Amino acid sequence: MANVPLHDKAGDVQLSANYGYSGGELQLSGALTNHLYLSANGQFLRKKTKEDSLSLYRSFEIAVGYYSWLDKAKTVKLDLAAGYGPGDIDYRFLIETIPMQLRFHVASKYHKVFIQPSLGLNTEDTDFAISLKGSVMYHYDFTDYYNPSQQHKAFSPIGYLEPILTVKKGIKNIRLLVQAGLVWPLTPRHYLSRPIVFPYTGIGLQVKFGLGKKAVINGEL
Repeated sequence: MANVPLHDKAGDVQLSANYGYSGGELQLSGALTNHLYLSANGQFLRKKTKEDSLSLYRSFEIAVGYYSWLDKAKTVKLDLAAGYGPGDIDYRFLIETIPMQLRFHVASKYHKVFIQPSLGLNTEDTDFAISLKGSVMYHYDFTDYYNPSQQHKAFSPIGYLEPILTVKKGIKNIRLLVQAGLVWPLTPRHYLSRPIVFPYTGIGLQVKFGLGKKAVINGEL
């Protein structure tokens, strides 16, 4: 999922927790000035679909972002973030075919860089945003436990595009957070990429508060 804070002003801090199809996630973001912010989020997935099938996924992302109102009424907002994140995956699955069973178990670590532009709409009790996250993942320390001939220390980069919808609804400082998106692999034949577009969703809670002018950088950057 994606961290889409849609800050209003310097000193805004947002803390979110959500859970869904793609696992559990914690998100934190703080506005340093009236246009600049820092964000971080961590995600964990442990999903067992059936016997001998297990997906483990852990990731962490940090980003620097820029936000600005696009109209005088302060209802439409531009948000642009860029960042980096490490992570690791461990996929174990069983494919049953006639007359045999195929077992797979692959694991890898990775580095990821990404850019995430968003267009947001703000009202008194609702935040709405459409984002397009583009990322490149660099895998290393790859292990194929059932096929030693496929061992690689590193792979060529894998690209992804993620259109994401974010809705925040509630009172001023506490809101229900709902996200839905698609992950679109740009390298569909890569050994570690998912071969098709797949969806993800998440629902959680966001708490918003302010630190005050003394806790942030002064100025209009």
